[in-house]
Amino acid sequence: MERSAVRKLAQECHEASRHVTVATYDPPTSTHVVIRYFDTVYHFCEGHDATSHAAFGEAAHIAVTLHMHEEASYEGLDPIECEMRRRTFWLLFSADKSMSILLGRPICLRDEDCTLHFPKEVDDEYITPNGILPQPAGKTAIVSGLNYCSRIFALLGEILVRIRVDKRSPPQGPFLTARLEEVKSLHARIIGALAHTPPPLRLKPAGVRHGAVASMLQAQRGYGPVGSTTGPMFASNSAFAQQTFAEVRDFFDNPNANRENASNHFLVMQGNLYVTQQLVRFVIEQYRDELMTSMRHSLGGDIKELENNSAEDREAVASDLLNVLHSIPIQSIATNGPSLVHKVRFVASTLLDAVRKAEEAPASAARAHAYLWDFLSILSEIERNYILDDEKDGSSYSSWLHISAYAAVSQAEQTLFNVHRAFLSRESDFFADMFALPQAADARDGTEKQPLLLPNVTAGTLANILTMMYTICGTDLEFDVEELVDILCVSHRLQFVNVLKIVCGRVAPLIGPERRLRLALDGHGVGAWALPAFHELVCAFDTHVELTGSPTLDHALWNAVYVTRVKVIQSRIRKAVDIANYDFGCSDRLCQKHLNAVHTAVNSSGRSGEVVARLAALDVERRSAHGQGNRCSYSVGFPPKWTAMFDEEGKWVEAGWDVYKSQT
Repeated sequence: MERSAVRKLAQECHEASRHVTVATYDPPTSTHVVIRYFDTVYHFCEGHDATSHAAFGEAAHIAVTLHMHEEASYEGLDPIECEMRRRTFWLLFSADKSMSILLGRPICLRDEDCTLHFPKEVDDEYITPNGILPQPAGKTAIVSGLNYCSRIFALLGEILVRIRVDKRSPPQGPFLTARLEEVKSLHARIIGALAHTPPPLRLKPAGVRHGAVASMLQAQRGYGPVGSTTGPMFASNSAFAQQTFAEVRDFFDNPNANRENASNHFLVMQGNLYVTQQLVRFVIEQYRDELMTSMRHSLGGDIKELENNSAEDREAVASDLLNVLHSIPIQSIATNGPSLVHKVRFVASTLLDAVRKAEEAPASAARAHAYLWDFLSILSEIERNYILDDEKDGSSYSSWLHISAYAAVSQAEQTLFNVHRAFLSRESDFFADMFALPQAADARDGTEKQPLLLPNVTAGTLANILTMMYTICGTDLEFDVEELVDILCVSHRLQFVNVLKIVCGRVAPLIGPERRLRLALDGHGVGAWALPAFHELVCAFDTHVELTGSPTLDHALWNAVYVTRVKVIQSRIRKAVDIANYDFGCSDRLCQKHLNAVHTAVNSSGRSGEVVARLAALDVERRSAHGQGNRCSYSVGFPPKWTAMFDEEGKWVEAGWDVYKSQT
């Protein structure tokens, strides 16, 4: 079927289901829960995130109304209805934990409220209205994969509850020690969660890969076992990417393509199981490291070793996640759809953020994370094929940052940028708030046909910001001063907080106080620069408005600079006289050379701290030049506590700045 036909059919089915079910809610049935769960998926594929979440909430609350979370409510139901309810509830339970971690939402279905047993590990044909027949020996039930996945999500629920309780009231002392032991226990449980899976659900041995790209991969790189901390060096390979993209497109577009791997339930479930295991492991390890760092801080210990161990853990997660993705046929991964893509993207983006913030990252980690992002572009192609809206126009895409994915399409000047929606939400409160707004059913904002317009943002500046976001830490990005200033202004407007922090540190030393002050006054997120830049201008005695070319500051501000500068200069002249004429209580005085040097040091440009530093160096030089018992005596020369004489200078500057602000 053409995508437009699929979309029309899905819309008709959704509308029909709403009309039918709304009239039959009392009494509710398990079928209502299933239909609302389908609605959740439908709205997600339509790109209606808020509506999708509302449909899920409806499904969850109907399930709770039916007491599907309580084992006692199943008494008296026929076996088919029992197993339908069990499977449906555990699907909702897992989706609830997945949305909680990926979207930062509260948990709806908590483990401690659930007494429900897992579904019987029996295939459908052995379940009858009169009873459940035994599963044949040696035959693994398909539903066993759901049960293993539900156990993993139950572990995720346990760690999320602890994280959110501790965020509200951080544990300390013995409570911190007890919490750390709990988290370590959860870590051991997630590592061993899939140790006893039946053979059909186990990953192939290291190095064994299904699919047409197997030989290419195995010839180019080796893969260690899952759980190993010494992962391979991954290098991006365009040939591999092109071949895999071709497999994905053939799978979705060619009716005659080989779909054997896609119809193998166990291979499909392997992708969900092992990717979810790595996601939960990553969340647990992150919080374990936070607790250990907190404990080490409270004891006043060195955290360098902990940081190194955390970096090794991050590299191991990236390596193991790649091993999982490369051990399963791409068609089986594709069958999992967007839910698997979101899990990989969450780990990859969080890893990238942690590596970027680290002071140094090993080259192997950078390569593993970079290759993980390469693989994400393949997964995003899978995700795109699950989205119903494929309307296109003839706009031109950015040559570097075109990620083929269901994403947010933005437009700067005449260039489109198709960027991961989840990544934008993580990096920018501006985009996070925008995506959280409910949309009308026919809304198309953020698509190729109706991109998000970013006025007064150049394509080059947006590309530079996205480059900083997506590039692995350690890469030396070269931007000139004007590019850095543009990045600063736009990243503040669009609320890319991490980019703003990085670029502030880079651009500040490269521009003068006049321009720093102008940027601060114009509201570009660098308000902290204002007073120091004003102070620097005041104390730059040789800087005048008529010498600045095209002045960026108004005359009222320059007037405040001059008025404050006069006060500072007059104050310094008095200080120089006080130091030069200080009465030692004897006939000794500073020699003429050092008298002149005092006046020069005090009356030169520079903030008071620089003046004090110059005088301190002069004092050392004076003592060594003359020695004890001679003029410029070793024991005297400057008044006692002479450095405090310059403390009032800062008050003059603050007063001048306050006067200017009050006038404007």
